[in-house]
Amino acid sequence: MEIVEYDFTNTNDDITLKTNKAIAILFPMKLDHLIENQNSTEALNFLRKNLIDYEIFCEKNFGNFLARTLIELFKKLQTFKLTTLNDHNSSSENKSRLLFILNSCLLIVNLSCLNSVKFTKQFSINNGLEAHFMFLREQEFFLEFLSVAFFDDTPCNIIELIVSNIYIFSKNSEELSDKWVELDAVSLLINVAKLKPSLKLDAHLTITNIVTDKQIENLTEIHGIIEHIQKKIDEAAKSFQEMGFDRAPRQIIDDEQIINVEVHCVKEENGSVSSLLVYFNGLYKLSVNDKLRSDIYFGNNFRDNLKIILFDSNEIEKKHALKLYAQLSFNKNISTDLSLDEKLTTYFKSLVDNNSIGSLCEQILWNISQSTRNLDIGVKNGEHVMISYNSSSRDLCMRIKSKLELIGLKVWIDVENIHGSSLDSMAKAYRQSINCQSEALYAYRLNKPIIPLIMQKSYENVKGWLGIIIGDKIFVNFTKYDFDECMKRLSGEIRNLSVEENKEIPKDEIEKISVENWDDAKCKEWFDQNGLNMNIYKKFNPCNGIMLQQLYEMRCDAPEFFYHTLNSFEGVDMTSILNFTYSLKKLFDFK
Repeated sequence: MEIVEYDFTNTNDDITLKTNKAIAILFPMKLDHLIENQNSTEALNFLRKNLIDYEIFCEKNFGNFLARTLIELFKKLQTFKLTTLNDHNSSSENKSRLLFILNSCLLIVNLSCLNSVKFTKQFSINNGLEAHFMFLREQEFFLEFLSVAFFDDTPCNIIELIVSNIYIFSKNSEELSDKWVELDAVSLLINVAKLKPSLKLDAHLTITNIVTDKQIENLTEIHGIIEHIQKKIDEAAKSFQEMGFDRAPRQIIDDEQIINVEVHCVKEENGSVSSLLVYFNGLYKLSVNDKLRSDIYFGNNFRDNLKIILFDSNEIEKKHALKLYAQLSFNKNISTDLSLDEKLTTYFKSLVDNNSIGSLCEQILWNISQSTRNLDIGVKNGEHVMISYNSSSRDLCMRIKSKLELIGLKVWIDVENIHGSSLDSMAKAYRQSINCQSEALYAYRLNKPIIPLIMQKSYENVKGWLGIIIGDKIFVNFTKYDFDECMKRLSGEIRNLSVEENKEIPKDEIEKISVENWDDAKCKEWFDQNGLNMNIYKKFNPCNGIMLQQLYEMRCDAPEFFYHTLNSFEGVDMTSILNFTYSLKKLFDFK
């Protein structure tokens, strides 16, 4: 193999050139060459000690080298006798070189993942995840060597780096959901938390990102994990009360966009720091399970701590706190508790017009309103179908929409503001999406017929709030039968439900009322009485009864145009449109 040589002490070359030189030196090398070549040591030292443009790693596929080298290191280290490796006074050159290379590779991965979401995804997919878990799987190796390994009289912190990296990988766990299960990651991480208490938080936060519904139900440690995270949030709340903010730069994915933010961080027992968003996201993912919501909200003073942080947070911290509030408020006991806190509900209302977080506040307020009043539920025969879905099944849902329209149904579907991320598996992402949950619960509360469509294999056993809503309803399984057969079953089920609705409420029991003479004041009163989003009213100001009737007719004759018109209004989200549509329908159909 031709060896590339380069002088990293050269002050004339910039950091980008040096980065490319380091990659060129290291990439072709196998482990034996890394051990023997001095220039590789200089290249590794440069990459581990300098903040560089980590997107270069993605362009050069440098993650492949790092994953390959970690796997080779694991195999090589196992060939040594543990007693020799742990002999602090051992002069074994190979030992020192192997530990240096291992520490360097793990540290470079850590720095790269902290600074590049793209690298994190690329590396974890290309054997990086498996390479890390190889070290955790061998318990004797883990306990007797990695935890106490030294090189150059300095602790290696091997295990700390491995667990820290695994946590970062878990932030995009949906893309490798099967792999996490195959690696038995939850069990291994629980074991890590027991054996190394200083790593408990990273291990627990990783579990919140990867745990499945089935594992939650059988995981006795889940309440301990919640309590652990609550204690860290308690520390953050105390700092907020004292105005002792300790914010640091972080790169995160927010609304499917990679952004750079400043966020408050909390120091962990092992000396590392974790951002407040890490704790919020961990609890958010667990709170999809309704059984855990009350434990999260009412336990360990979390209710008060979340409120303290919300009031003094910056924009990104506030957004994630509100996101957690929105998810928790689907629980009736929590939404009732929130309704009794006048200061908090007033604060939610004050943020409704904020472009970034207003929709979350509207969702919270709507959830609160549902806990404090009984909906006037009625069912009206109609020929409309609404498709609620996650983006991973968009193309198939658009085909379903077209077929339903061919048989005369008017189909209402959100084709722009799709819920969730294409990186998510449909089932998990649908359950975690606040908007999807809002749509499903709204339909459920209005006693609207719901037909579950299975878009993902092996997802017949639905849990949580979604399982309660669909209950024992008949599924149409698009993963089991071909498309045409599924459409026949779906069309038949819609016809059956339509017949049942006709039997329940005959047409002669429904009387229209006239609102033609309503003036602007009467229309505004109607908006107020029904708790509707006033941004809709403002768009038609001055409003009158004829306008409302025209909107109603638009909704009947051109539902997609009706939806897109309302959706284009600033400050009007899906929940607002659903509430307005229901009230408009009630005004003209139900009385």
